[in-house]
Amino acid sequence: MGKSSAMWAGGIGLLAGIGLVGGSCYQELMQRRDREWSHPPGELVEVNGHLLHLRTEGMREHGPTVVFENGMTCPSQEWEWIAPRIAEHTGTLRYDRPGNGFSDPTPHPRTADRMVAELETAIELSGAPGPYILVGHSFGGLLVRHFAHRNPGRTAGVVLVDATHPEELERSPRQQRGLPWLEQTMYTWWAKARLGLLRHSRMDSPLDELPSTAATAVRERMSTPGAWRAALRELHAWRDSIQHETRGLPLPGGCALSVVTAGKQISNDPVHGQLQRDLAELSEESSHTVVDDADHYTLVSSPEHAERVVRVIELMARDSRVGSIDGPPERTTTTAERSDP
Repeated sequence: MGKSSAMWAGGIGLLAGIGLVGGSCYQELMQRRDREWSHPPGELVEVNGHLLHLRTEGMREHGPTVVFENGMTCPSQEWEWIAPRIAEHTGTLRYDRPGNGFSDPTPHPRTADRMVAELETAIELSGAPGPYILVGHSFGGLLVRHFAHRNPGRTAGVVLVDATHPEELERSPRQQRGLPWLEQTMYTWWAKARLGLLRHSRMDSPLDELPSTAATAVRERMSTPGAWRAALRELHAWRDSIQHETRGLPLPGGCALSVVTAGKQISNDPVHGQLQRDLAELSEESSHTVVDDADHYTLVSSPEHAERVVRVIELMARDSRVGSIDGPPERTTTTAERSDP
């Protein structure tokens, strides 16, 4: 290589390095500004030196309280079509897991025990009265099952919204093939966010059908590298430990269970349908609703599909209130209830 070529290559390398550093510095400055200017919809409470974002609505003197556990990568705004509707009649609690949404990251390992302990802390700090109806979407379904197992006396019911099955990576070839792609995609989004490339680009989100304010907030939170760092930690924890920690966990005796499944996911992966039916068999007091036109995300982000989830939660909350006065209500066990046309 000639002297001029070497100088050119060196100059390009220097400019690239400056660009990388500049992009990272710009992103750090914008994140600092966001922390100063952004207003979380709930309350930030300190837990061992880290801020945890809690959001309560419609809180009553007595339970039940409906507690929402988000899907992987999703901030608590994913429930925006659902939680306010439930809060009209029942107290609700939403929160962001560490590193997600408005919550600070934590150095603690991501294990089922640790993450459920964080959920228990969120409930305690919120002052929400029990018993609790736990609603988990996707990855959050693993955590609410684990909570119910650890807290049988505090759990009135569980609602699994297209929830992850502990044996999903073992039994579904489609999930096995998709995991490396998902991991690489998350790394790509992290790198883009680290350089500030997501901040001014139109980042399509599977939650874009949420109310506009919530959809904008989701895109803003997901444009930060911290969100994708947290997502990768949870993905690796699911693959390496959480799927094993939650495998075979029974629900408490007499625990009401409702499973809501996205019909398009069954069309894409028939094994998913069997896994969802298996989840519905975790309790003798269970119902299973399949929402035909919904996919994994529109089940909560589309107002039409979210309405089906609202109905399921409202029914369980009503039964829980009746049961607290008159004893356990009678429930009909069904294998699957198809969605309305």
